[in-house]
Amino acid sequence: MKQFAKLMLLGLGFGILALVLSSVPIQPLGATGSAPVTVVNTPLPVSGNVNATVVNTPLPVSLQGTGSISGTVNVGNFPATQPVSGTVGISGTPSVNVANTSLVVTPPAGTTHLGQDVNSLVSLYYDLGAACLKQNFPIGSIGVSCFSVPSGEFLVVTDVEWTTTGGTEAGIQLGAGLSYTSELKEPDSIGFASGHDHLTTGIVFGVTPAVVPYGSSNIGIVTIGGYLISSH
Repeated sequence: MKQFAKLMLLGLGFGILALVLSSVPIQPLGATGSAPVTVVNTPLPVSGNVNATVVNTPLPVSLQGTGSISGTVNVGNFPATQPVSGTVGISGTPSVNVANTSLVVTPPAGTTHLGQDVNSLVSLYYDLGAACLKQNFPIGSIGVSCFSVPSGEFLVVTDVEWTTTGGTEAGIQLGAGLSYTSELKEPDSIGFASGHDHLTTGIVFGVTPAVVPYGSSNIGIVTIGGYLISSH
């Protein structure tokens, strides 16, 4: 009986406790409004030596429209040859170095190494028995009359070849004004002497030059080469 009575009292106590708890009002938890939140990042203290590498990577820049660029601009992958058309202006005095300056000049057809027309070439001949210079034609014949420089033209003498006989000193002169004087030569054992001069720039005559002995020798044979040019 006593055991039963204890169980009854225990059940009655739980019932009263449940009744009391059920009578207490329960209110839900909730936030009234919203409050601002501030987060402060406090720098961390760093002590000692710190090795840091900063890489400055160039940014790609594209220019649109008109702009000005100062400083030095390097351009790579530039074509070796650039075609140029129209008018090119050069200001200042630039220095220009030209390599491979060998120049081969081919005279036009019908001209000589002197740049003269072959038809203007003249060969004149003088011998001991002649009184003047006569023209020596390409076919091998010699003119009958004395050669005269045509009107309106000049004779440019580029080569003189001569021989003399006798005497102790030998040479010749050309022109009344002695425009050309050869080097004096000593005759050989039989009294013969000769000489040849190539005149790079040439000697210009307005009239046919006279042939004059130079020294104590007698004129043998004289051949003169040159060409005619306009006097205008």
